[in-house]
Amino acid sequence: MPLKTLKNPAPLSKTQFVKLCQRAGGTTDTMLVQARADEQLSAMWIKIELADRVEKADPDLHEGLQALEALGYLPNGADAVMSSWPVR
Repeated sequence: MPLKTLKNPAPLSKTQFVKLCQRAGGTTDTMLVQARADEQLSAMWIKIELADRVEKADPDLHEGLQALEALGYLPNGADAVMSSWPVR
């Protein structure tokens, strides 16, 4: 029986992360602009700006995706983004 290869979540660039939120999460360009201007998400955007890469295992990511979903900027939900995360 062949061994299963475990695949690790790939770290994403900020651009790749935004595209994932749009493709899997259903965020439109209009929603992205609105979310960027939403004061309730200011801390999340600062953390993303300061990060070199976006890591799936980062607890701040989970909180940020939940906030985006709760505020209506991620219509397909946080789970859609997490389950579509690329692996390496």
